[in-house]
Amino acid sequence: MAKKCLACCSEIDSAASLCPVCKSLQRRWLNGVFHIGKAAAFLALVGSAVTFTYTKYAEAFGKDEVQVLEFSTGRGSTYANVGHGDVLLMDVTLEYQYKGYVGTEQYSVMEVVRANDFHTIKPTISKAVPQMWDEATLFDFLELSRGHSPAEVGRTELLFFSPGHPSLELPRKQACTIATIPATATLRFYSPQSKEVETRGFACEGMYYSGVERK
Repeated sequence: MAKKCLACCSEIDSAASLCPVCKSLQRRWLNGVFHIGKAAAFLALVGSAVTFTYTKYAEAFGKDEVQVLEFSTGRGSTYANVGHGDVLLMDVTLEYQYKGYVGTEQYSVMEVVRANDFHTIKPTISKAVPQMWDEATLFDFLELSRGHSPAEVGRTELLFFSPGHPSLELPRKQACTIATIPATATLRFYSPQSKEVETRGFACEGMYYSGVERK
């Protein structure tokens, strides 16, 4: 006795559980399970292909990148790793020149920052009073301190900040005219992607503080 296949309608033996023509199971729920399994396997294969392609693309064209979100030489700094891999933050070098006065300072970091993560350096200064100096007062101070240590001229220290830092903006919001010393900062970090030390430059401003107390 014959019956028709549930899928292709071919005549098959009434006892057959599998169609010899289209290979379909002759129980509807088993067919459904079978097709769901095939779909799952296909999606898994597609997912693996996408992951593999993205990984190879990142290796070939990806780039390690670090952004300086906030920087200061005593009030804390925050860096963001926006690249594809972990990086080693090495140091920041500051170079400044103001009316004939030239200086260089370097600040060590030496911290690993994971991909898509942040690194914050806690403040090292607990107390400091900004000097609300105009251009003339700042120049007179530099002349006075030439050849002397900061301790000999009132424990005054030059601190640097990235643009927009609260330590710069607060006095300006109080309508104070403050002379600052422009500087160029260079961040160095090691990139496993390029196997080289990368550099990123950013601007800073320096302002003198008195009564500096460290933690």
